[in-house]
Amino acid sequence: SLTPGSGVIESAALSGGSLATSSGNVLTLTDLMSGNLTQSRDTACQLQSLAFGMDGTMIAGACDSTIYVFKKGVEGFMSAGTLMIAGETSNEVMDLDFSPDGAHIAAGNMAGELSVWK
Repeated sequence: SLTPGSGVIESAALSGGSLATSSGNVLTLTDLMSGNLTQSRDTACQLQSLAFGMDGTMIAGACDSTIYVFKKGVEGFMSAGTLMIAGETSNEVMDLDFSPDGAHIAAGNMAGELSVWK
């Protein structure tokens, strides 16, 4: 059992040996082999859904109706990553994921709509 960060874990995603979690307005990365917290970053809001890109170099998170994408930089997602807004939906995002080639992000919202961004 791991305890990444503190508080209620809103969302979690796995990629290789990394676990990403969202708790409150904090996004964390934990190394699964050691169980150690490797990175932590404050976010503008509470991310309710997380997904890694297939190659592990990007992670997307949804906050209300907005999709944020963190690209891995020289020092990792948190300290040197670039934050982009991929798009917005008309209602709160319930789940999201990357396409197998990492070129698209799909998100489903509470209104039953599915949006895809490139």
